[in-house]
Amino acid sequence: MKNGKIIVVLIALISIGITKSYGQCDGFSNYPAGADEAKKDHVLYRDYMKRAKELKKDKTKSKEEITAGLTEYYGKAFEKWEGLYASSAGATEWHPLDGIEMYSFFAKHEEDADKKAAHHAKVLSIYDDYIACFGNKKLRSGQLKSVDLYRRKATYMMYYAKADDMDTYNTYLKYLAAAGDDVKPSVYKPFMYVAVKLFKQDSLDQATMREHYETMTSIAEAKVEEGVKGFDKALEDVKKAFLPIEPEVFDCAFFVEKYAPVFSDKYNDIDFLKDELLYNLKKGNCTETDEFVLKVADRVNHLMDSTMLANRSQENWARIALQEKRYDDAIDHYLKAIDEKTDNAEKAEMAYKAAYYTYIKKKDFSTARDHARTAINYNPNWGQPYLLIGDMYASSGSKCGSGTGFNSQRVTWVAIDKWNKAKAVDSDPEIQERANTQIAKYTKFMPDKETLHTIGLTEGSSYFVPCWIQESTTVRAYNPYR
Repeated sequence: MKNGKIIVVLIALISIGITKSYGQCDGFSNYPAGADEAKKDHVLYRDYMKRAKELKKDKTKSKEEITAGLTEYYGKAFEKWEGLYASSAGATEWHPLDGIEMYSFFAKHEEDADKKAAHHAKVLSIYDDYIACFGNKKLRSGQLKSVDLYRRKATYMMYYAKADDMDTYNTYLKYLAAAGDDVKPSVYKPFMYVAVKLFKQDSLDQATMREHYETMTSIAEAKVEEGVKGFDKALEDVKKAFLPIEPEVFDCAFFVEKYAPVFSDKYNDIDFLKDELLYNLKKGNCTETDEFVLKVADRVNHLMDSTMLANRSQENWARIALQEKRYDDAIDHYLKAIDEKTDNAEKAEMAYKAAYYTYIKKKDFSTARDHARTAINYNPNWGQPYLLIGDMYASSGSKCGSGTGFNSQRVTWVAIDKWNKAKAVDSDPEIQERANTQIAKYTKFMPDKETLHTIGLTEGSSYFVPCWIQESTTVRAYNPYR
């Protein structure tokens, strides 16, 4: 089978054996008060779980009313469930299922960080019990129940518990090894995200990443050929995730295979051949003496001698200007490139690049912000321009004050506003991670309560940040214990 070797590799990477610990999966008979009492308590707590289920579907209730009702029902169910689970976790699948539901709810609505973390940990522990007690159960499809449970656990670790990256990765590996060719397309993006993240941290090596790429693309390509929905997007997710690390993972042969078909399609496109194809081949560990590199270079030289050079786009003129460190020209070309593009997302990208180089190379904050706002107008759901504006605000301490003290600290408020906005409009994991990193870094530079008291400001009140920023924000104090 095409993917057989690859699946064996995954299985070798991590054991997926399902074992039961002593007493972990006992039935009703292990209940201290006896099986009959256990069954009575089971019926009683299940009644509250059923009420909770109905309440969730009640469209006449407000969100607050539903939350209050669920808190009550789960609380009463938990009183009976806790004792049952401790002694009779394996009596019925309802016990781990209901435990996951309740602890997930408790975690979501818990404000104390330590308690929230404890609730998340309990959810993951129950998943382990669920797999141990019921994982070997065969579903109608013939697949073991553990397969879906590994996927659900990994999803919870990734998106809710914010678990350790390596632990999350290993749980995804267990799912992939158990699922074989029946992997779900929704797993591709989060798995590749955490794998690439670990690779960048030097926690995964080049060979492992190559195996992942081969495995995931091979399965996805087969599914696309079979017409299975969702795998065309999954295939894109793999390639997108690997794009920034391709030169670190693959050798020249990979890039030749990747670009050989494109070379034929773009045979007369000098912009692509020179500025993208040759550039990526050299970045991808190909030397100037490699056969394919020589072939592309010969074609580029031929085209450069022709009149086709006059058709170069503004975007590519901008790239040339950047290579030659003519930053004013590059910015001007990127702004002109906006009118050349027909897609709003591409227009936004051109405006963003103009903003980025205006900020980084020209240090013209106000003009850079104008360009970033243009990018936002073209693509309101893209977080990158908001991140850039936030970075500009955060680096304005010396522009809006002396570099220390309140006048410099206040810029952190508007900077954090922009980073939060980036998170709100764009769910891309990289945007979320970058925004969270900046917020965590600069929160400690906010003025403390004593400083606010001294200058007569109250937390939660509105404040207008002057200097070049000219924006209103909300007064906040740094709390080292939060």
